[in-house]
Amino acid sequence: MIIDTIVGVDDFRQCKALLGKESKWEVWLEHYYSHYANVFDTFLKRLYLAELESWREHVEMLDFDAALKTAEKFLYEDGVKRTENLLATAERICPIDTNYVLYLLIGLGHVDGTAMVVNPSFLYVGLERYVSSEQLEYLVPHEYNHLVRMTTLYDIEDTQFQPTFGDFVIAEGLATFFSGWVHRIGMPSDLAQTLMMTGKNLEKCHEQREILFDQIFKRWNTPMTPTTYGEFAKYLFAAGSDSTTPERSGYYVGNQIICDLIARKHDIVNLTKIPTTTILELYQS
Repeated sequence: MIIDTIVGVDDFRQCKALLGKESKWEVWLEHYYSHYANVFDTFLKRLYLAELESWREHVEMLDFDAALKTAEKFLYEDGVKRTENLLATAERICPIDTNYVLYLLIGLGHVDGTAMVVNPSFLYVGLERYVSSEQLEYLVPHEYNHLVRMTTLYDIEDTQFQPTFGDFVIAEGLATFFSGWVHRIGMPSDLAQTLMMTGKNLEKCHEQREILFDQIFKRWNTPMTPTTYGEFAKYLFAAGSDSTTPERSGYYVGNQIICDLIARKHDIVNLTKIPTTTILELYQS
């Protein structure tokens, strides 16, 4: 359950007020990053696989005014309470055995939300990327499902653990299905929304289904490293750099695997809590 909710809008507002006296980077580093270094350092280590200095350009490019305005919209539309209520609903459906912190911060414009298994574990929502309450209804259960899965299967003390491409594909498949399941959203009619993609992009995924499955299964056991990160991103985090790979196609493949298992009477809560290898065996049986 949530042990604390931390909202970083006031700190960002104060940080923004100091612009002009120093560079964006220096102001952000001293007056915002320093408050939430545990969150941002975890991002660097687990998501970006990079050093803090690599963010300098992103911070300098960030529109502080626009980011703050979007975050204030989130607050005005009662986003804090909505997020907490969505998490309460998700917890009733799929209980979690770990306490966690909810961080509602302003990031660098890259991350809608994420979940991290550290001490304490946390769920994060990037307020500068907030769109609407409807978006939250998909995003929050999605990230919560990641949190349940990671806290169930992964040891926070295991610093040598390297998730594979297959681990990410299955995790996204589970999270996208769960986000729809929480609200009993009909599938596949709302599949594009649960996959966080456009209808046109979903059509491309359907058209390239066999090719995408083949490409992803060829990479299934590849661990995520700085070297393979770009290949992972092509399927999971952004549009394909070669323009032929549909955006978030890894989400699509993972979701199709989970939908197949659900159709065969497997339970989404149980699937969330079992290893990728077991899920793959069930799918291929």
